[in-house]
Amino acid sequence: RGALHRATQEAVEAARAEGAEAMAASSERALQEQQHLATFAALLSTRPVDIEALRTYTATHGTKYENIREHVWPLVLCSTATDVADTPSTLEHDHLDIVAKDVARSQWKLDACRHSYSPEDLARHREELGCLVNSVLARNKHLHYFQGYHDIATVLVLALRERRKVESALDRLSNTYFRECMRPGLQQVMQLLSLLFPLLAHMHAPLEQFLRRCDLAPYFCLSWVLTWFSHDIAEMDVIARLWDAFLSSHPMLPLYLSAVIVNEHREEVLGLSCDFSTVHSFLARLPAFVTESNVEALLSEARAALLAFPPHTLVEKSTEYDRSLMFSKHPVVPERSMTFEMAVNPRPCAAPSSGPPDGTAPAAASSPPPPPEDVAEAKAHGAGAGA
Repeated sequence: RGALHRATQEAVEAARAEGAEAMAASSERALQEQQHLATFAALLSTRPVDIEALRTYTATHGTKYENIREHVWPLVLCSTATDVADTPSTLEHDHLDIVAKDVARSQWKLDACRHSYSPEDLARHREELGCLVNSVLARNKHLHYFQGYHDIATVLVLALRERRKVESALDRLSNTYFRECMRPGLQQVMQLLSLLFPLLAHMHAPLEQFLRRCDLAPYFCLSWVLTWFSHDIAEMDVIARLWDAFLSSHPMLPLYLSAVIVNEHREEVLGLSCDFSTVHSFLARLPAFVTESNVEALLSEARAALLAFPPHTLVEKSTEYDRSLMFSKHPVVPERSMTFEMAVNPRPCAAPSSGPPDGTAPAAASSPPPPPEDVAEAKAHGAGAGA
């Protein structure tokens, strides 16, 4: 009886301790959230907005809330609702048919759409999405549609909501970060992917050697880089966190994250039979394992890898990388044709035409931060391919 009493008392004390710990953890999380909101409030209320500081905090901490995201993303991207002219009088371009087909089967995978839209809502949103994509392509005849572009547009629609704000951001992204993806072919994107194996060799040489023995090309991560994972991940909160980092960081961060994801599963990969189809199929499914519980750690590793193994070191180790392709001239911007350069050093931000709906004043014009040292080095060595 005495032993039972002591055991009961110990259980009660343990439960109390766990409850106290849970309350303390809950209080700490609440305090962290308050600090997070206060930091964004301070960053967004300064005049002019310090874009470099906003990018740094957004990349490392994320926006977390929709009402913050819809104001922060245009600022870090240096786009405003006044950047785009009115919708073109005609939405004619060379890719109307494929846009229609892709949009018709879009938005069903994302949890934010699947759980919130009725069939009628989905049909209406798809029509709006088609108009948005066609408007950007009609305005930018030099851009070529690629399958997955509608996934990028969908993320912006869900995050920014306001049509002009969405269209401006999509236009800006298409002419900077995704410029190389929207050339007539995907040669430049393939060049970027060719740097994946040299990066994996830095991280874990046996893994890279195994993948080469399987005669594997890095095509399994094409959609990851091409759509910033929006084609392969269904959770909007996870995609938004990735995009917080991608929009605020080096344009090659998606490639580094791809390498981190593969390396994270190296033991499982090395346990597979060295067979092309088996390994390719396994690797292609890896984005499904990126969740809210591990996304911060993965992004942190990707940022660390970018600093440890800057792009120019990968170019030097790559036997597949053709530097001449990165300097192909573009008919619209012949002197600044590289996405890599434009993405890390875009034009100065224009002042937004109106402030956020809470009544705060609009941000003044602000220039983006200069390219980091490793970016300048990468450009000097010909690593001019941002996805």
